[in-house]
Amino acid sequence: MPEEKIIKYGSPEDEKIVFSTKNLSIIGSNGSGKSSLMRKIKDLNPTFTMISAHKNLTIKQGLYRANEDDWLSEHKSYFRSPTRGEAQTPSDNNSLQDDFNQMIEIVFRDYNDESVEALNSRKTLDDINRRLDKIFHIWNSIFIDKKLLYKDKKIKVQVVGEETFYDIENLSDGERSALYVLIKVTLADSSPTIIIDEPETFLNPSILNSLFDACEKIKNEANFIYFSHDLEFVTTRKNNTIFWIKKYKYPDSWSVENIDPQDIPEELIVRVVGAKKQKILFVESEKNKDSQLYQLLYADFKVWPVGSCENVINYTKAFNSRTEKFNKEYFGLIDRDLRSDEQIESLKTSKIFCLPVAIYENIFLSKNIINFVFNHLGRTDFEVKFSEVEIEIKQKVLDDNFKLGYKKSKIIQLFNINIESIAKGEVQLVPDLTLYDSEISSFDSKNYEDILKIFNQKNLKGCISKLGYDWIDWQNQILNIFNTDKVDKIKEEFFKTMPIIE
Repeated sequence: MPEEKIIKYGSPEDEKIVFSTKNLSIIGSNGSGKSSLMRKIKDLNPTFTMISAHKNLTIKQGLYRANEDDWLSEHKSYFRSPTRGEAQTPSDNNSLQDDFNQMIEIVFRDYNDESVEALNSRKTLDDINRRLDKIFHIWNSIFIDKKLLYKDKKIKVQVVGEETFYDIENLSDGERSALYVLIKVTLADSSPTIIIDEPETFLNPSILNSLFDACEKIKNEANFIYFSHDLEFVTTRKNNTIFWIKKYKYPDSWSVENIDPQDIPEELIVRVVGAKKQKILFVESEKNKDSQLYQLLYADFKVWPVGSCENVINYTKAFNSRTEKFNKEYFGLIDRDLRSDEQIESLKTSKIFCLPVAIYENIFLSKNIINFVFNHLGRTDFEVKFSEVEIEIKQKVLDDNFKLGYKKSKIIQLFNINIESIAKGEVQLVPDLTLYDSEISSFDSKNYEDILKIFNQKNLKGCISKLGYDWIDWQNQILNIFNTDKVDKIKEEFFKTMPIIE
């Protein structure tokens, strides 16, 4: 029989939460008193570790290199107040966190010369017990396109498959948040319970569950309490009990009710999600600029970047297959990437839509968009400049590197379509190279917009220089128009080719 845990949150004996699972999720809408309840629980249970949602996660490695170990240990769970005064208070979601760099320094010190020598003498990592190695291993398993490592006496990021390294100071908000949580949980020591405030902050669905699955394994002996307004997340937690803050009266009166994840009350869904059906658009992107354009174009949707096209397809299908949709509709938007018209139509049946061009970057090279921007900027040299771009792009499609890349993409696509039959031994993959050669021979006769549909390599971006801009500046020129009175006009221009998602 699992041990029963009791979390008190008030003076009367009946003001308590009772659960016997490893995890506890407390859900409520904005204004339901989640933050106040969280602070109350922390005040009544000082041994609990709290990880706040509002993180000022600026990284400066080496900032506390001169401080003693005892000082770092003392300050790893404390935060300076927003006024930057001397008084220090336990973490809550109204404090600016100031401990990230202290904690980085603590785990960094495991990676000193002595531990490296121990590793070189063939001792195992368990013998040396370097916490930073464990953090690296988990972070690298979640972010598969990048990895953390020790290099040049600093923690660095390496792009997988490349000899490209940069400091962790340049991680994105979501990546920093994940690193912060991992270090915080790792350093929770013997804390019996770890409180996570709004775990969904900064984190998209592609890493949210993986991150907290890993955290629960790191501290297998501890209980986790999640304060959240994300119904999808709390219902995916394993060995979990869910409570709903149904009523709240300021300053310290809560009505908390246990709910069945298989029978979530409609009142809770409406309060947390809203009465209006929310539309979610998973997109093939990890970059802010990409998702920014999608959010501007599809303003009625909440845009969630989830990385690869496979992730978009899997997430869209998985969320739409759920019995409980939480008053939401799920859609996907991916690059066309050499898909046939038949494949595109087939994906639509799963609410997955394709761009009108091979890859996202090609949207910005549309003739109509270039013409619109030139008119907006008062430039009169559109015909001359566009002609230069068109000539260079048509030349690139005849390049041997592109032709080889085209064949490789077609073979990969063919393999992916037939992967199940291949795995079962039902078919053997024999690409028709003569067919691809025939398709390639037609490239020189294709018009400009058709080239944008098939050119799935990113080196077309350099053609923008013919217009007198670098790539980032050209994107900004377009995005800035959405802040002018021409917003409706430029949307209209995009939607001459962009899919209508409904």
